[in-house]
Amino acid sequence: MSDFLEKIEAFLKASEMPQSNFGFAAVRDPNLVRRLRAGGDIRLKTAMRIDAFILGYWNDKTDLQTTRCDDDAHSSDEPSSREKSEIYGVVE
Repeated sequence: MSDFLEKIEAFLKASEMPQSNFGFAAVRDPNLVRRLRAGGDIRLKTAMRIDAFILGYWNDKTDLQTTRCDDDAHSSDEPSSREKSEIYGVVE
């Protein structure tokens, strides 16, 4: 589970999302990250929901940026698709 927790930690850092917001948004559990850091475990179904949330979060961010008309839409601190794939092991 430590690899999975590392994935979550990397997401929290890259997105600058508070841990309780992440847990609630991903699986309706604001204590999720705290429990995992304390050595707690999760079910496969929960892990899949978390993965889906992380992927959806970055996809939504990318969609929003490409639909904006101003020139600043593409200059952000968000990780590139390549960086995300290196951090999260995602292949696009």
